Formats: sequence, C-alpha cells, structure tokens
Amino acid sequence: MYKKLFLALAFISACSSAQQTTPVSSKQNKLIKGSMANQKLVRDAMLGMMAKLTSMGCSEKPLGVQPYIAKKVTGKPGSREWLEMWSVFACNKEYRMMVQFKEDGKGAAHYTFK
Repeated sequence: MYKKLFLALAFISACSSAQQTTPVSSKQNKLIKGSMANQKLVRDAMLGMMAKLTSMGCSEKPLGVQPYIAKKVTGKPGSREWLEMWSVFACNKEYRMMVQFKEDGKGAAHYTFK
C-alpha cells in the first residue's frame, strides 16, 4: 500500500511541472516533457498504467515514469483532448505507453491507454 502511494506521489510530483514544459526531440515528433493532466487524473491514470504494464508482462513496480505531451491540447474547455507518451522504467526495460485524454463536458476527463 505504501509503495503504491509513494509511486503515485513521485509521479504526481514529476507531472506537476506541466506548465514548465521542455521540448524533447524524438524520431517522429517533438515531444514536450511534462503532462497536461491534473493531479487527480494522473492518479487515476497511474492505475491504468499499472494494469497495462502487467498485461505487457511486467509485474514489478516502476522505478520511474516520465510523461511527454505527444499531441497538444485541441478543442474548447469541456471537450478538450490530447495525447501523451509515458516512458515507464520497470523490469529492466523502458516501456512507452500512449495515453489519450478526453474531457467529457461534465467536469471530468477520461483516459485510454493505446
């Protein structure tokens, strides 16, 4: 329980710098280091990330997670969406997970791991 809480807090701390983003080059696009998701959405998405990681054959806790904004926010408030790439370090590997975020117009947002 404490390990999961520590991991979530560490990730939230890393993501809290979303307003202070830094461009990072990649082969296909320019990624921006950080996340546009708020702390609650990040906490929720962390659970999905752990499930996705397990489905990929790794059941160890991640040593680190670095989010990148892969597609900037589009749409108006309440219907915005964006794409992030999360670089997850676990099981002696780096896993790159694409996460689609969408606002639902009712004050909430949802995520989908691709």
